[in-house]
Amino acid sequence: MNVATPAASGSWAQQEFGAAQLVDERLTKRLIMIAEDFYQQPNASIPQATGTPSRMKAAYRFFANEDVTVEQMLEAHRQRTSQSRLAGRRPSHGADAERHLHAEF
Repeated sequence: MNVATPAASGSWAQQEFGAAQLVDERLTKRLIMIAEDFYQQPNASIPQATGTPSRMKAAYRFFANEDVTVEQMLEAHRQRTSQSRLAGRRPSHGADAERHLHAEF
């Protein structure tokens, strides 16, 4: 699979999910971290993708958080994809990260 390289101005995950409207800014940062982990290893399980026990626990706690919904997580990604299409650019390949986010809920 050929994955697009994140732009120099920020990671792919920051660009795609940085505008997510979650109830706490720390949750947005956690979403970005999880997306970055899966960007590097799109077919990995949570323990494999996160790499450390503390990051794995943080990911599981994020997915178990009742204040976080799939719609909230993906809205910023959808908006970014729409902007890319309107600008005539091919969107970053975030389908794998999106697939993992859906699988967790």
